[in-house]
Amino acid sequence: MTRGQQIEYELVTRAVKATDGEGASVIFAAFVEEMRKRLPGIDAGDVLDALKRLHLQQILILRKWHGGNGAFADYSGDIDDGTFFYSGGDFRVKRTPFSRTYLEQFEPPEQQPEPPKRPIGFTS
Repeated sequence: MTRGQQIEYELVTRAVKATDGEGASVIFAAFVEEMRKRLPGIDAGDVLDALKRLHLQQILILRKWHGGNGAFADYSGDIDDGTFFYSGGDFRVKRTPFSRTYLEQFEPPEQQPEPPKRPIGFTS
């Protein structure tokens, strides 16, 4: 897996495992630091790029709580990234119908059972 794919994999895994219907909570700076420990050299731009790719491919829904209207609002890509990702605490990564399929591409293929070592059936 490439470095970008590793970041994406971690984000999608969190969304798929989330028990909250609004998605998994992510604090941007904390997530960047966590990824740096696993992948030295990762920076905030790498994480931001991964989030945007997953959003554009409809693999994740990115959401943020807006207290003014008392509801979550989905990331549209049209607003200031700094406002959405860097300020006001956490945001959510929520799975879509494409999230599990995305993760499956990184899983090893299923092993076929080995054929029996001796013939099955009647013996003489």
